[in-house]
Amino acid sequence: MSMQTNKGLVAVIILDSGFSPEVLARVRNLLAYQDLNTGLSLVGKPFIQGEARGFLHSIARDPLNHGSIILERLLDMDPDLPLVLVRAFAPQGGLIRTGFEQGAVVADGWTEAYLWAQNICAQKGYMSVANFSFGGFHHTLDGQGWENFQLSRVVGPGKPGHLLAGAAGPGDGRAVHASLTVEPGKDKTGYLHAIQSGDATYNLLVDRLVDGAEVCDFEIEATFNGQHLFRYHGLDLRPNIWNSKQQFTFDVYPQGFGVAGGELTLAITVAGERAARFDVFISREDGSYFRDCVDSELVCEPALYDSVIAVGLGDAAYGVCRVGGIKKPEVLVSGHGPISFRTPEVTFALVKMLAENPNLDVPAARAQLLAQS
Repeated sequence: MSMQTNKGLVAVIILDSGFSPEVLARVRNLLAYQDLNTGLSLVGKPFIQGEARGFLHSIARDPLNHGSIILERLLDMDPDLPLVLVRAFAPQGGLIRTGFEQGAVVADGWTEAYLWAQNICAQKGYMSVANFSFGGFHHTLDGQGWENFQLSRVVGPGKPGHLLAGAAGPGDGRAVHASLTVEPGKDKTGYLHAIQSGDATYNLLVDRLVDGAEVCDFEIEATFNGQHLFRYHGLDLRPNIWNSKQQFTFDVYPQGFGVAGGELTLAITVAGERAARFDVFISREDGSYFRDCVDSELVCEPALYDSVIAVGLGDAAYGVCRVGGIKKPEVLVSGHGPISFRTPEVTFALVKMLAENPNLDVPAARAQLLAQS
């Protein structure tokens, strides 16, 4: 079914931690609402009103008080904004991601919620700009992966009328990315060390920035405070389907050793005839950091995706990060952060641009923003 878009009508899609009843009461034009925690979806005709609106206010929650601030800042810019709101975080604070079982999707995550929201806008004749004021280091960290695949279905080159803005991360120099190139040979083992003050999750990627890299034969041994954690062989890692790279994620819980923190050591040895680069990100850090081999390149997903316009702070540092030849973050705002609370400024700028020119796709909007900066 073809969608008829009304020129000048632009809605904002906000995926975040939730929305408080107090801020939600300020919303005049609520097109739709979804809560990934409960599966609740409400769609207005054209807006949510009456008993449905009252019910929504009675169940509205924002334990982190993050989405409420994002919503409030956008309403301060335009109290009449048409909105689609999605509570995409679990009560304890984790972003809800797509659930898989044997390669099949068994539970919706935030990208499925975005596709639902974008489709609601299109059905009602609205263009849209989504605000992603969240991020992390969980996936392929090269601009690819399941979530980018999902977004790229409806946003990107040649797909005008729908745009995405995402927070690039704090850019405060935190040492949660390490990179190490290891030459082949048992006598050329490379070492990474991380200091943990609590639990941490690590995301290791092999030859992340090398196109068409062969599967690497390597061995990694992990110890915590000198005690053996695990030994893993790279040939046991089946390349992921998104970029054919080897990747694995692991958790380290100091309490399992009867301590609150300590030092993680990763010893990596490469077999075969070629060197390999290993990138390790602390995707859940709780105060943890790398002691050596720190890499300054640190733009989080989803801002890292080529379908998303990344927003960073002008006085911050993100290292040399390029995705498809595009330097990330593309847009730098002046002043201070947190950058998640500054992203709505660019979201609103995109709303105004799209209202004036419905033919804008992501590359054209990106170029126009850069020309104005």
